[in-house]
Amino acid sequence: MERFPREAREGDRVMLGMTAAGTWSFIDYVRIYQIMILGGVFMVLLIIFGRVKGFNSILSLGLTCTAIFAVFIPSIISGMNIYLSSIIVCVYSIVTTLFIINGINRKSLAAVSGCLGGVIIAGLLTLIMNASMELTGITQNESIHLLTLFETPIDLNAIIFAGIIIGATGAIMDIAISISSALWEIKAQAPQTSFRDMFKSGINIGKDIMGSSINTLVLAYIGSSLTVILILLGWGVSLFRLANRELVIVELLQAIAGSFGIFFAMPLTAIICAALYTRSGNS
Repeated sequence: MERFPREAREGDRVMLGMTAAGTWSFIDYVRIYQIMILGGVFMVLLIIFGRVKGFNSILSLGLTCTAIFAVFIPSIISGMNIYLSSIIVCVYSIVTTLFIINGINRKSLAAVSGCLGGVIIAGLLTLIMNASMELTGITQNESIHLLTLFETPIDLNAIIFAGIIIGATGAIMDIAISISSALWEIKAQAPQTSFRDMFKSGINIGKDIMGSSINTLVLAYIGSSLTVILILLGWGVSLFRLANRELVIVELLQAIAGSFGIFFAMPLTAIICAALYTRSGNS
């Protein structure tokens, strides 16, 4: 089985580096162009099928990525408070995404409120568990380099916090906007729906969505750490010892804290929707 990159051939795009002796050496193949093409095709299809909302989805994604890579990550390197920066990025992402895609209205406001509530729950739970489990933040060999790589040592526990709430934001946002949109359609078709019936419908809708959303979140984290888990099992590490490794603990914490966020976002979004939608007016 081939375990290393094949020998470069004529026509291949490769990255080269110059050694101390002044000779060029092979670094890796250039693979980003294939990803750019695939991403471009996806964006075109999204615009074709989604029209304006498809374009708005791409716009909101671009703004979120810009906030993370142009603002959040540089703020970490410069020594700013990671906890505060990650919260600001999450709030920015939630507000811009939901308001750009759905406009500024009650539906978006309810989804934003429910999503923020779920993210707050996930963040608080992360802080509590972080303190109680005495986490060091060193989940991989590369993590320790963050303590010496920059002028200001990076708080590794804060990185864990940021990774959890940023990772959970997408799943929480999904369930919040799903409930908000569904209840908005119910109100449009049955304007006389009462607060109680609206809230009950939101809970029922949330129950159907919650299971798949939590599975999506958990499977994403399992998939991201699958290679490391297989390596550890291949070395003969017991399941109990494996489960207690900080890398695995952090992945489990990410999945569970995010699931709590989803769980609490469901009734919060439902009750906010019921309160906003049963008021007079249609905007």
